[in-house]
Amino acid sequence: MKAIISDVHGNLAALEAVLEDIDSKDVDEIVCLGDVVGYGPEPVACLEKLSYLMDGVRCVMGNHEEAVTAGSADSFTSRAKRAIEWTKVQLFGPEGNPHPDAQARMELLSTLPTIVERDGTFYVHGSPRNHTREYITPRDVRNKSKMKAIFDQLETFCFAGHTHIAGVFTEEGFSTPADLMNIYLTGTEKAIVNVGSVGQPRDGNPKASYATFDGDTVIFRRVDYDVNRTADLIYSISELDRSLGDRIKVGR
Repeated sequence: MKAIISDVHGNLAALEAVLEDIDSKDVDEIVCLGDVVGYGPEPVACLEKLSYLMDGVRCVMGNHEEAVTAGSADSFTSRAKRAIEWTKVQLFGPEGNPHPDAQARMELLSTLPTIVERDGTFYVHGSPRNHTREYITPRDVRNKSKMKAIFDQLETFCFAGHTHIAGVFTEEGFSTPADLMNIYLTGTEKAIVNVGSVGQPRDGNPKASYATFDGDTVIFRRVDYDVNRTADLIYSISELDRSLGDRIKVGR
C-alpha cells in the first residue's frame, strides 16, 4: 500500500504527525506530490526528512521547489514571494555566503521530475496538463472546456495536490471526501485524486491531510498535530507573514 502526501510547506510538526500515522498503517511506499518547502517555518528539516524520496524518484516538483531553484515567483502573491525569498536563504544561505549543503540541495530540488509513474498510476503536483502550476479547483467543474482539456491529457488515473483541497475529480464532477465517506474505489473511469495538504489544508479542517492507496481503493486520512507550535514559529519570523500562521489554525 502507498501513502501519498503533498504540500508539506515547511510544517515539520504536521509532517512528523503524518509520518507517525503512516507508520501505523500497512504502508510500504510513500510518494510526495511536491511543495515540501514554502510558506512554513522549517523548510530545511522537512527537506531532510523527505530527501530519501527525492533520491528514489518518489517525489515530484512542486511550484515552490520550482520557484526556489529557478528563481521564478512572478505568479506568486506578495506574501508567498517573501516566504520564497526567506526559504531560499534557509536552504542555500545568503548571497555571497552559501550554505555548505547549498549545491547538493539545489541539485536535489532542481532535478525533481514534474511527473512520476508508479505501477500504472501517475503523480503530479498541479495537473496532467501543467504539472507544476495549474490549479484544478472544485469550482472548475463548471468550466467544461478546461476540464475536458485536462482529462484529454489523462489516460486513466492520477494523483495531484497544489490546491490543498482533498477530493476526487471525474469527468462527471467533483466529490469531497465527506461525499465519499473518505473512500474512493477506482475503476475504469478517468479520475484525478487530490490528497489535500499536510502542512496547510484549505478546506476548513486544520488537521493534516493525506491519502493511502492499495491499487484499488483510496482512503482519505486526517491527522491532528500541534498547530500552535507551527503558528508560533511563523509569528517569530519577521519575513513570514502572520497570516500564514493564522490560516493553518482554521484550515484556510
